[in-house]
Amino acid sequence: MNTHNRLYALLLCGLALLVLLVAGVFGFGMAIQQRIIALPELDVRFSQAHLVAYVTPTPDCVPILTYCLPELIRPPARDYYVFWVLTRTGEPAPPDERVTGRRILNLPLGQP
Repeated sequence: MNTHNRLYALLLCGLALLVLLVAGVFGFGMAIQQRIIALPELDVRFSQAHLVAYVTPTPDCVPILTYCLPELIRPPARDYYVFWVLTRTGEPAPPDERVTGRRILNLPLGQP
């Protein structure tokens, strides 16, 4: 096998691996959205950050920060997988105002 054929075979293998990787990512995403694969609930604390991920019908509400009534916000037409990063402000305030939250992922699950 000469160098030209070896390079061609290596290029084809690399392209096939890239196609498989992209197809796997899309397939995994579809499996998550169709609820074939269950997403984990996450509750991890670092020094000042608190990472929280869960499935909910109300993605705009953080139960750790506020009390949410899902039936008053909107009817639960579908569920969402949300990922929040909560941080402490470090400023003197009432206990319910010492933490701020930022949603970094909002993935709709299933069909509406």
